[in-house]
Amino acid sequence: MNKNKDPWTEQEIRLVHAYKDRILEESGGNGVSKKSPSLIQLQLLCENRTPMAVHNKVRITLMKEGSIITRKQMAKKLTADKNRSEIFDYTSKEPVIVSVPLSKLYGKVDFHTFMSLINE
Repeated sequence: MNKNKDPWTEQEIRLVHAYKDRILEESGGNGVSKKSPSLIQLQLLCENRTPMAVHNKVRITLMKEGSIITRKQMAKKLTADKNRSEIFDYTSKEPVIVSVPLSKLYGKVDFHTFMSLINE
C-alpha cells in the first residue's frame, strides 16, 4: 500500500486509460462503481496503489474527459436550462416580462433627453 502520494507512473496511467471505458460501461455509464470487475482487476494490477486511489484516478480521468458529470455540474446545467426556459418560454400564454436597465437600452443620457424619450 502506497501512502506517500507518489506520482502516477506512465505505465499506471496507460493502464487507467486502457480500463476506463470498460469500467464506465460496467458501472452503468454514470459513474465508477467499486464493484466493477474491471476496476477490481485494475486495482490488482496497480499493486502499489490503494483501491481508493485507483478508483479516484479512474473517476477523475473520466471527469476530465467529460464522460461523467458530477452532481454539482448537473445542478448547474439544470439551473441554467431552467433559467433559459423561463426567459424564452414562447409556449406560455402569460406574457413574459423582461427587465432591461434603461442604460443598456439607451446608453447614458442626460435627464432632459431621458424625459423626452419617455414622453414620446
